[in-house]
Amino acid sequence: MSQVFTARELMEMYPPHKLIDGDTWGKWTYNGKNLTLVINKPPYCSEYDIDLEQCRTAGEALNWIAHLSLKIWIEDGDLADLVRALHDILDLYALAEGLVIEDIREYLDNRTYMKDEHSE
Repeated sequence: MSQVFTARELMEMYPPHKLIDGDTWGKWTYNGKNLTLVINKPPYCSEYDIDLEQCRTAGEALNWIAHLSLKIWIEDGDLADLVRALHDILDLYALAEGLVIEDIREYLDNRTYMKDEHSE
């Protein structure tokens, strides 16, 4: 039988996580110092960075996903982790609804998300 939880119980079980430098999603790592998302050690270079200042709209975030999907070294799991990371960092739902992030540093300094098993 399924167990039912109240919103308060869920918030206590899964408190919002403050976005911090070094948060990871698979091979992706958030760098809060220069506002990038970095995948470590693809075969043809030491690392690959996504400049989050170029992800202020849904279109810009989707552009990065599409761009990376064409790289020969990217794996399907890396793309899935990228989508999760971009959602946790930027809130893809809000971007899809038309949010434009004017001041990315201020936005990220105040960002929280629900950290789960995909975010570790």
